[in-house]
Amino acid sequence: MTDIKENQDTVLVAEYTLGLMEPKEAKDFAERLTHDDGLRAEYIRWTEYFAKLSNEIEAVEPPESLKADIQKRLFGEPEPERTPGRWFNIRWAGGLALALILAIVVLIDSPAPFTPTYTAQLTSADNNLAVTALYDEQLQSLKMTSFTGTPEAGRDFELWVIIGDQPPVSLGVMSSLKKGAITIAPALAKSLNGATLALSDEPLGGSPTGSPTGTVLVTATIQAI
Repeated sequence: MTDIKENQDTVLVAEYTLGLMEPKEAKDFAERLTHDDGLRAEYIRWTEYFAKLSNEIEAVEPPESLKADIQKRLFGEPEPERTPGRWFNIRWAGGLALALILAIVVLIDSPAPFTPTYTAQLTSADNNLAVTALYDEQLQSLKMTSFTGTPEAGRDFELWVIIGDQPPVSLGVMSSLKKGAITIAPALAKSLNGATLALSDEPLGGSPTGSPTGTVLVTATIQAI
């Protein structure tokens, strides 16, 4: 029976991470995350998994002929010049309408820009280790915009958030985090202002216990920009 519940929770965490839950269901599940260490660890695992999937997608440059092909399909072959008149006005108005439609489609499909509302600067006393973290409250997304320092062989740096007197919550290992943004659970996001970010030295792949096991190398307070 325990295995069935764990499998159900795994599916629920994946749905929550991808934003597939209904608002009330997501709110109730976020509340569970604040009290269930195992569930939070599962959430972090799924977050890192989906982040790695996007890192594997390589950018593709469109061929130079693409623009000409699109124009040909939209308007046909170029026509010989003719005296401006009613046809020109109709063609011009049609092209303008099409341009407006395309502009609206682009605006609808474009992802929201990353606009940081909170920041934290983690810097060691000798300046050999430094991390700048930016958080977008609207997107509930955390980015590492700069990173210096290298863990020892067979070790990893792991990032944690500490809210008040609550236990540290892992945000993932730096080898994954510095490649892109991660989504913060709503239950954590609403309390980030004034919380503490910490970077610890952990075994390769991160802490095996869900809590810091190595030396905490540097900490910083998350502050509003």
